[in-house]
Amino acid sequence: MQELKETKLIINEINIKKLRFLCLLQKVTSKHDALQFIKTNQQPNAAHNCYVYIIGKNQNIIRKSDDG
Repeated sequence: MQELKETKLIINEINIKKLRFLCLLQKVTSKHDALQFIKTNQQPNAAHNCYVYIIGKNQNIIRKSDDG
């Protein structure tokens, strides 16, 4: 998997059949940073808040949730 070099927040939004899908992407280097990013960027009006984070050069920490 390619390493994310950017440190700034990247946001992408698409709308499909009146549904809004919002993707927020930012480089983190620790589980603590990942959990803080998730907590800070929760969308309170969203039906689902999904996430994934992969940390480490060998991808030794991988967590995901599809909120389902």
